[in-house]
Amino acid sequence: MPKPSSTPEEIPAPDTDPTSPKQSASPGGAQFRLSSILDKLKQKEGSFAALARAITRAYRESGATHPAHGDVIDRRKLKSLVEQGKGAVLTMDDLFALEPYLSQFGESLALRPILQKPDLMDALATCGRLTFLLGSRPETERRMVSEYDVLGVGEIQRAIGHAQSSVRQEVKTVPMAKDRSPRDQVRDFIPLLHDDNGPSLCCLASSRSNPFTELLLCEIFGYPAFGEGPLPEDAQPPFRLVWNPTLPDLYDSHFCADIKALRERDPAAAAEVAAGKASALLTRDDVFVDRVTPRGWGDTYGVCVAQRRRRGQVWLLLLGITGAATFVSAKVANRLATRLGEAPGGQDSNIYWGIVRAHVHESQKHQFFDLRQFAQEEIFTQTTVPAPQRASSAAR
Repeated sequence: MPKPSSTPEEIPAPDTDPTSPKQSASPGGAQFRLSSILDKLKQKEGSFAALARAITRAYRESGATHPAHGDVIDRRKLKSLVEQGKGAVLTMDDLFALEPYLSQFGESLALRPILQKPDLMDALATCGRLTFLLGSRPETERRMVSEYDVLGVGEIQRAIGHAQSSVRQEVKTVPMAKDRSPRDQVRDFIPLLHDDNGPSLCCLASSRSNPFTELLLCEIFGYPAFGEGPLPEDAQPPFRLVWNPTLPDLYDSHFCADIKALRERDPAAAAEVAAGKASALLTRDDVFVDRVTPRGWGDTYGVCVAQRRRRGQVWLLLLGITGAATFVSAKVANRLATRLGEAPGGQDSNIYWGIVRAHVHESQKHQFFDLRQFAQEEIFTQTTVPAPQRASSAAR
């Protein structure tokens, strides 16, 4: 066993299946996370006896004193911690004995919780690999990416770090070009959707700024992507975004609406949007008006959508009427208390989606960027809907 170093070894992601006997939950919903970590490390070492020897070796190499014979923590104790979960007895001596060994894998008890209340970040980290997909606009010799999308990636990475230290992460940019069809823009990324061993996906920005967002949304809800066909019979998108009609639309989207649809719901809001004074978010029951872009302050609205796919990966989409709203959606995503449990029979899980709201203070303008101050960030509404019975043809 190597000595502890600043570069932790990797271990498989912990078992986060809520039905697992080792994941016994407390009345408050917290789970015994240490049990899952020890179980994975036992698999790495080969047996509880080998795990006990490895823990003892790391403890002695750390410079701690211990009697000459015997393990610092008995294999029977380790087996009890893994198999009995919260019914096992754990002493302070046991915690100090575990610390040097766990630190080698980035699981120091000084940094990682023993108990953990599962949330969306925990589910996102389960598969051990995560790919971010950001919309980009080609410029001379470079691709331009929204600073808010980059900040949003940072928020998710920070939250993922608290949930699981050994997640491999990658960032990809999806280029948007007027001389290419949206299907061509996303073609190189479609294999990510159908790889049995592929990563979980986190997509930032609205369909208007990131064509891969449109593709994922349509795949999740069972719609044809990029307006390539009508909605299924009786289908109604749970939300739609409405912008000033003078802004260029690069492709049709089932998750964007025109002024006419907004006028039927809220004539006053439609007039503001038509005049370039606002944008809007439509749900089946409400109209949320966002006036942040023209005046620099006010309430802004975003959307979080998440689903665990039949192959085990989680798809998370964070989007908003504005770039600021996309960032706020990423900022509060770690508060979403949903496990996205696996559906029976290897099917896709139910679809989680929620509206995020935040108050934006006056913009702080700079020559190269526009960062705003946020307050009163909250998950405004959230719900879960069944996955469609049939898969869409969006990525086939």
